[in-house]
Amino acid sequence: AGGNVDGIDAVGSTMVARTDTYGAYIWNGSEWQQLVTASSMPAGFLTPNSGGSVYEIQIAPSDSNIFYMEYQDYVLKSTNQGATWAQTNFSPVAMDANDSYRNNGQKMAIDPNNPNVVYAGTAQNGLFVTTDGGATWQSVSQVPGAHSDGNGGYPGITGILFDPAAGGVTGGMTNTIFAASYGNGVYESTNAGASWSLLSGSPTDVVTAAVSSTGIYY
Repeated sequence: AGGNVDGIDAVGSTMVARTDTYGAYIWNGSEWQQLVTASSMPAGFLTPNSGGSVYEIQIAPSDSNIFYMEYQDYVLKSTNQGATWAQTNFSPVAMDANDSYRNNGQKMAIDPNNPNVVYAGTAQNGLFVTTDGGATWQSVSQVPGAHSDGNGGYPGITGILFDPAAGGVTGGMTNTIFAASYGNGVYESTNAGASWSLLSGSPTDVVTAAVSSTGIYY
């Protein structure tokens, strides 16, 4: 019935892609190999044949063996490039990988200086962060949850990015972080997530984003 490859991440030669109806894939050098399988997933999680799919998947920039994946309302982690996955202690919230905003990007970001620091966006429940590799998660309350699009859809938190070139590192964590909340705008932290502020005049609907080498958020 078709479907989309709706997100790609790459660190060096390691490349992963997520799809809206059939799991996620890694490029093995000659073909795309399914990452969501009965043998790789924790017990109790559905395989793609049962209809599950991936809301977001990202590679740790500092260690390409480490992946994080938002899947079936949970966040999972792999330390062996997706050969096996473990469930983190993220409390499940609704994340529809096949919604109208499935092509929107950067719903998750991993600190380029610390693979234990991960920001995960959700459709209706706001932004969450772990600083211990998924053992604990906290809500980032200063970034408000996304509004509805008025038709029952929730574009969610998108455009989540770190800027390793600006602001340096505090306590092993990158200082400058961006996240966009639909209907609210783009928020920035310059102190490794300790506080956040709304960027004046920022767009309220960010489909995808990029940070330039000079620290400009596009």
